[in-house]
Formats: sequence, C-alpha cells, structure tokens
Amino acid sequence: MQATLAGRKGTQRLWQRQQGRCPICEEPLTPETGWQVHHWWWRVYGGDDLPYNLALLHPTCHRQVHSQGTVVEMAASREGRS
Repeated sequence: MQATLAGRKGTQRLWQRQQGRCPICEEPLTPETGWQVHHWWWRVYGGDDLPYNLALLHPTCHRQVHSQGTVVEMAASREGRS
C-alpha cells in the first residue's frame, strides 16, 4: 500500500495514522476499495487542509457521512507520548 501512496506524503501519513483503516467502517483502505480525503470540520464551515482535520474514508463511507450527517471523531494521536 505504501508503494501506491509514494509521492503523496500527506496521504501516506494519513493512511499510516489510521493504520490503513477507514475510521467509519474500520475496514482496510486498499487500492481496490479506493479512498477519499474527508475534512472533519468541513471547509465550507471554516475547516482547513491541515492533517488534524483530514481523514481517508472509503468512497461509500464518505458519501454516507455527508448524506446522513454522521459525526465520527478521530482517536487522539499517540505520537510523541511516552
């Protein structure tokens, strides 16, 4: 999977942070399933493109989040913690 994301460091970091899984359905994100970048705080409401506000979702999960108004919060990062 990392080879597929080569050259797209931001996407690769998101994939690694999420341990290769969609935070909505918790199934693996693969080239076959595809993925889309989701803004937790939508840009139309002032959200930005910084990593803390982004997640990779399956296309179907992404549509469901927007159509149903589903709210899912990302788990806090454990990076840098001892």
